[in-house]
Amino acid sequence: MRGPRRGSEGSRGLCHDNCRGLEGKIHGLGRGARYTGPVQPSDLIAWVESRRAAEDRERSELRQAGPNPSAAIESALALIALAGHLHGWPVPKSEVDLREEELVQQSWAKVRAAFGKP
Repeated sequence: MRGPRRGSEGSRGLCHDNCRGLEGKIHGLGRGARYTGPVQPSDLIAWVESRRAAEDRERSELRQAGPNPSAAIESALALIALAGHLHGWPVPKSEVDLREEELVQQSWAKVRAAFGKP
């Protein structure tokens, strides 16, 4: 069985876990949230500070855990799949790639000509 819905009695009246400190100021109604009273700037400042502290903790934990090779490969494959979905496969070359290839071919032609190769 699933837990209480956001904004229901069982969830302490919070629309999200992130809304601690704003109890009574905001509560969820389905997909949106509505203000039930004026929100004090100090409440918002405290909420922002708690979010920043959580982000700092998450970054620290990620640094301690080190890189995740399987997640990196999964992300790379997802990007390749997205590029193929958006642009077709193989992905068309950009103008920059085409210019760089032309420069490489010109350079090799000069090297071959210098050594008498066609």
